[in-house]
Amino acid sequence: MWPSQAWKHSSNEPSREVNGSRLISKLAAGLKPRYHFAGMGIHYERDPYRNHRVLLEAAQHVTRFIGLASVDNSDKEKWLYAFSIVPMRKMSRMELTAQPPNTSEFPYMEIIADLILEERASAEERNTSNGGQQYFFDMSEEVEDHVDRGGRRRKKYDDEGPSARQARVQQPCWFCLSNVDVEKYLVVSVGSHCYAAMPKGPLTDGHL
Repeated sequence: MWPSQAWKHSSNEPSREVNGSRLISKLAAGLKPRYHFAGMGIHYERDPYRNHRVLLEAAQHVTRFIGLASVDNSDKEKWLYAFSIVPMRKMSRMELTAQPPNTSEFPYMEIIADLILEERASAEERNTSNGGQQYFFDMSEEVEDHVDRGGRRRKKYDDEGPSARQARVQQPCWFCLSNVDVEKYLVVSVGSHCYAAMPKGPLTDGHL
């Protein structure tokens, strides 16, 4: 599946119409891959596009989108792509953020803006339909009252004791943006109430 409007701002367009997914456009915007390959039986190599707004954001690497045709297709379109890629950690920032002369603007800006507006409208609709309902929980089974020596009523919890007062050990958070050791390459998208991240671990069939 292609991202929607993958050809926008490019000097060339696909040889025929391709249906794309806005969600894949959003995913590509979040991941910012250096190379983005897609099938759909059409060979198409657009101009590389930048992943930042000029003069407004720090320079980032470009993305090259390549669509590949079906194997042994009747139109003899290209279905293989050979390339050599240097790992980011072995490149200087100047090398990584170099912008080729034919670099175009980011193609998914309008799609991302539309998705944000739709998500906000959906959230407002849910809040309106709930009618501002509030939910209360009865915790009387877990908490019992007791009177201290001064005659004052206080809450007594069942789990009071040395173990309850011990400080909890905070485990390192690999996806927390405030953590200096955050692994940003696994974070897919950051939203208002949550964000999505790739699971840690070895590559499996589900990753491809």
